[in-house]
Amino acid sequence: MLPGRLAKKARAAQLAALDALAAGTPRVVLATGRLVGDVFDHPALETLVLAMPVAWKGTLQQYAGRLHCEHAGKTGVRVLDYVDRGHP
Repeated sequence: MLPGRLAKKARAAQLAALDALAAGTPRVVLATGRLVGDVFDHPALETLVLAMPVAWKGTLQQYAGRLHCEHAGKTGVRVLDYVDRGHP
């Protein structure tokens, strides 16, 4: 998990630990779009789950585009967009 208030050094350490995982190791990254939007890069990720609305389509393109980096063993990407119909 990458909380938004994580200090710069601590965030760098967590990202380094993520990068150090062996190929084929399952991974889940929970973070806000703002936190990982501009500088985050982890080519092993293949699924994006949208849990909040995205106001600008360029932001969505940026998030989805990050999944399209080549990585050993990656054969495709998925973008899951959930709609909460329980709230007007």
